[in-house]
Amino acid sequence: MKEVVLITGASGTLATYVSEYLSNDYEVRLLTTNKKICDNKKFFYWNIDNLTLDPSCFNNLSYIIHLAGYSILKNWSTKNKKIMYSSRVKSTKLLFSFCKKNNVNLKAFICASAMGIYKPTNLKIDEKSEKCDSWLGQMAVDWEKSSDLFKELNARVVQLRIPLILSRNGGFLKYNILSMRFRLGVILGNSKSRFNWIYIEDLARFIKFSLTKNSCHGAYNVTVGQKCTNYQFYKVARKIMFPFLLIFIIPSYFIRKIIGPRSQILLTNYNLDNSKLIKTGFNLKFNTVESLFQYLKKS
Repeated sequence: MKEVVLITGASGTLATYVSEYLSNDYEVRLLTTNKKICDNKKFFYWNIDNLTLDPSCFNNLSYIIHLAGYSILKNWSTKNKKIMYSSRVKSTKLLFSFCKKNNVNLKAFICASAMGIYKPTNLKIDEKSEKCDSWLGQMAVDWEKSSDLFKELNARVVQLRIPLILSRNGGFLKYNILSMRFRLGVILGNSKSRFNWIYIEDLARFIKFSLTKNSCHGAYNVTVGQKCTNYQFYKVARKIMFPFLLIFIIPSYFIRKIIGPRSQILLTNYNLDNSKLIKTGFNLKFNTVESLFQYLKKS
């Protein structure tokens, strides 16, 4: 009998990919806020604001992969900030309370987090580096603290400090490939800023790896090891896939003026260290921009 995995954030690109990636080896269940698709077999309903959750999703459950979170690229209105926070922190506490109430014998709780948890610095950033006291940073801190509650249930807790996720089916890479086909590469902010990323397949692979790797616990910078700048990313794209690519730079001050505080998401310059990730024995399939674009060119 397959072990059961419960994944939150059912409608998201990452959750969709991970659920498909795990489906051959696990019985995958997904939590969704969309009642119309709930069948109490694969899709189960929950409502974070009302603190409701279908307890049948916990039957014979071994693992939870918590990927839910309202997009932080949405407008930072008071209402949206509340949704962003509750969809991460409140949702984690809701999962914990139901697991505790239903005596779920959980083996591991894998929880998304973000590189925005760190205080901006030019120094190398490992998992013990100083945390940021901004609203965004504090939300990530609270998110991880709420995930640590699962230690009370003797579950192993893994926190994924995720940079930019690259996928040709969504987000940054999808729309940049489209623009690059029209010979346009756009850099947001400083061309020399570091470009921190992980390909979606590698992220899914590490999630699967961490499910059963008992030595995996705590926070991980889930990022590639190659040090690459914004400009180098597009330079490699031009060399391998788009030889006539023109690279344009939108200055940082213009981005700050247009989207305000949210610009900190787009104008990051973190020097993330992935040594802890590599020491687990996990090997990245795409560890360089060159290997990524060679793959994209062939596929």
